[in-house]
This record gives sequence, structure tokens and C-alpha cells, in this order.
Amino acid sequence: MTSSGGTDYIALYIRNRVSTITVTDKNGITTNLKQNTYDQYPNGITPTPNISQQDTQDYGPSFTARGNLYKTALPWVTWRSGYDQTGEAIWNGNDVNPNKYVSTTRTSNSNYGAPEMITTGNSLNTSIAWTHSMKVAGTTGPNQTIRP
Repeated sequence: MTSSGGTDYIALYIRNRVSTITVTDKNGITTNLKQNTYDQYPNGITPTPNISQQDTQDYGPSFTARGNLYKTALPWVTWRSGYDQTGEAIWNGNDVNPNKYVSTTRTSNSNYGAPEMITTGNSLNTSIAWTHSMKVAGTTGPNQTIRP
């Protein structure tokens, strides 16, 4: 198992990010089981406007050394993730079936701390309402409305 640990990560106290997992059989043949890539943002980091209690001056969307997992390559599929500036994964998708992905929508109603909409590749959306104390007030899914 190999871990990432570049100079930027060490100074920011980001440690122990697994980058590669391999296995070697009795004949000495090594197989790569998993390869992780961190902090790549091909679409940029999504800004979260009007967020409170966050240092957006120094740690806004342009600050990219975060330790966020961008890509996990397995022998049968590759998963990718995108993030907002709070470090929340706002979408996950794979290369094998692009219709199998999940995205989330957060707003200032919950100070970007909890998803208000969860969307899947087949349009099965679930919306979630939160109280001020971050307790679920109710949900609406593809088949029904549920209230606690």
C-alpha cells in the first residue's frame, strides 16, 4: 500500500491518503487492485456563496490542496467525484455506466451542511427539509412524501 504525502499535504496536516493498493501472487506477478487520485478538479471547485463560518478568503474555490478523493480506479470501473468549497462531494459517477451517478444540492438554508436534494442518474430525486437544529423535518421521494 502506498500513501500520498507531498510537501503541501504534510504542511496542511493531510496524511495517510492511500494512493495505490497492489497484491503480488506466489509467482511474483503484481496486480493493481486500486489506484486513488486526489485533488484534481477538472470542473473546478463549486463555490458556496454566502456561507458563514468559513474562511473563504484563504480557503475558497481556488484553494485546491484539500485531500479530496477525485478518482478511484478499480480493475472493473473508475469512479470520479466533484466537490464544493466546503469539501462536500456534490457528485459521484463511474465510467462503466454514466447513468449511475449521484449528485447532491446544498443551499444556504442549511449553511451548506446537509443535502436538500439528492439526484440519481435515473431521475429518482429525493428532497429533504431540515429544521434549524439540523433535524430532518420531512422528505419527499419519487414515490411518496415522508414526514418524521
